[in-house]
Amino acid sequence: MASRRPVGVDGPLFKQALLGSLNWLAANHEEVNRLNVFPVPDGDTGTNMLLTLQSAVEDIKESNAAEVSKIAKLASHGSLMGARGNSGVILSQIFRGFARAVEGKSSLTPRELAAAFEEAANAAYRAVNKPTEGTILTVAREAGRAATTAAGDVEASVPGVIAAAAAGARAAVLKTPSQLQILRDAGVVDAGGFGLQLIIEGMLKTVEESESFHIDTAATKPRAAQVAMDLPEGGWGYCTEFLIEGNGLDVDLIRGEIEALGNSVLVVGEPELVKVHVHTDDPTSVITLAGGNPSTQDMLNAVDGVPYDEVVLLPNNGNVILAASQVRGLTKKKVHVIETHSVPQGVAAVVAFRPERNGDDNAAAMKAEAARVQTIEVTHAVRDTRSNGLKVKKGDVIGLINDKLEFAGTDYAEVVNKALGKLGPDSFELVTVYRGQGASDDELANLESAIRSNFPGLEVEIQQGGQQHYPFILSVE
Repeated sequence: MASRRPVGVDGPLFKQALLGSLNWLAANHEEVNRLNVFPVPDGDTGTNMLLTLQSAVEDIKESNAAEVSKIAKLASHGSLMGARGNSGVILSQIFRGFARAVEGKSSLTPRELAAAFEEAANAAYRAVNKPTEGTILTVAREAGRAATTAAGDVEASVPGVIAAAAAGARAAVLKTPSQLQILRDAGVVDAGGFGLQLIIEGMLKTVEESESFHIDTAATKPRAAQVAMDLPEGGWGYCTEFLIEGNGLDVDLIRGEIEALGNSVLVVGEPELVKVHVHTDDPTSVITLAGGNPSTQDMLNAVDGVPYDEVVLLPNNGNVILAASQVRGLTKKKVHVIETHSVPQGVAAVVAFRPERNGDDNAAAMKAEAARVQTIEVTHAVRDTRSNGLKVKKGDVIGLINDKLEFAGTDYAEVVNKALGKLGPDSFELVTVYRGQGASDDELANLESAIRSNFPGLEVEIQQGGQQHYPFILSVE
């Protein structure tokens, strides 16, 4: 059967190419999964990439757009919305870079297609704070370079450019063990890179439209293996992912805030939609940053909406302080930002407020009072990890002192007693226990009794905090 040689890549052809990619990855994604070597909580690389690609195809399947730019834009949005795991987020950025490179184009020449492959790789590199060679990034770059070389031929064709990209990807995948020690030790190639190779090969199968067309992937499948690895001292943390929707979102600002909370950070997207991926020991703080924290615009609206020329802002969360600080430069009003890191600190600051004092004096007094408060947060570990030299098992009760994981145990009283002991109870007078939604009457009674018995010098107050995720939050002052 003779192959049709398309002159350019228009919308319908690109759509068909992506469908081919999906089919080829679906048929081989378990091979990708078996290449995983890292014990991180991302799930399986092949499955994550498949789900991400499925989301991209879901957005394009009903479109009859003739322009390649429109199909690429839809695929970019769909992949971002459905991105799963580290590899899925990077794949979404490959789509994003491709879409930007073809913006406004109806069809792509071989040279324009190659340029789009290269920009796809560049966008992926830009999205990663600390790019690592021997990964999907390297494979994307080498695929783009091979495509560009092929496009320089006077007889260059669309299938020829894609074939060159596929060959470049295969060669790069085979080299990944020489670039990453852990791959070399396991005798495998990079899983994400191999997934991208399959995606490009799937495109080629579709564009060639030949039943006799065959891709030999046997050489790119070294022995699949799983290796036993000790957790690093800091732990891998919990894989946390979410989307933020809004207007005028500052991707760089969000990335900076997320980077302070974990590692393997990927924050990508547009002013209207941002995808976040991070490994963190405190996923609640990360999710709170996304779902519950006010933006700079939210706080600016609140400041400008009150009938006063001088306003005090209490962030009550370390992740909100930076956004709150920006309000001062955006309003004509005088704004005092008290850097409260928790609700207990915020409560203490409010208690210190005196209407008869001027703003500067109130701000100084509120800051001093907030600084006196120590915060203990008690919750349950959702998986095994190691952090701050502490080994934690899934389901353990864990205690954080001022946002730092300090203790793990079997019940709330045990952990709180250790936390109070570390703070040095002789230096404090009052413990306020804020009861969360997940705490039972018996658990509250046992905790209160334990504190009174073990620390008789401390006054104990109970408040209905109603907070999620943390059965108990304690203010110590």
